Amino acid sequence: MKKNNVLLIGIALVAAALIYYLIENNRKLKFQENRIKELEENKIQLIKDSLSKSALTEEIKNQVLELINEYKDIDEDISNELISVLSLIGIDQIEKAIKDLAKIIENLLKDNFLNDEKFKNKKFVSLGKLIELAKESGLFNNKEYNAVCVLKEFRNEESHELNVKYGSNWQMIGLLGGIEIIFKLKGEKR
Repeated sequence: MKKNNVLLIGIALVAAALIYYLIENNRKLKFQENRIKELEENKIQLIKDSLSKSALTEEIKNQVLELINEYKDIDEDISNELISVLSLIGIDQIEKAIKDLAKIIENLLKDNFLNDEKFKNKKFVSLGKLIELAKESGLFNNKEYNAVCVLKEFRNEESHELNVKYGSNWQMIGLLGGIEIIFKLKGEKR
């Protein structure tokens, strides 16, 4: 009987040690799983931070600054308008900045087609007509034409509605599209 008790005590101790090992191992696994989940969340947050709107906005600001410098000697009014765009971006008035980019494009197109027979005797020429003429004349390719049509819609909405707000993706599309078209028109002045 003593042998059986010793054997039972030995089995109980081995079982207890095994149970303790399994419980401890399970606790460590849960801790590691939580730590991995936490690290993954931190990684995602770091990626989000690196791709934040402000990072994109910095690139946009740099491009607007480049346009300001390029237009400084070419057309002071455009340069001043671009300074206004930069200020609006700085105070998070993106919709108004997009509207001003469209206004700049409209004026650049007017300058481009000032002597065109279709507009010679007209006081007012709509942005839509200027865009169509730019497409017809080959000034704009399909992508540029589509981008400037989107800007025209943004400008019309901002000009005729109160408190217009676009989603951040649309804001970026408007800003980048406007900047791209202004760069294009700078090279295409007649």
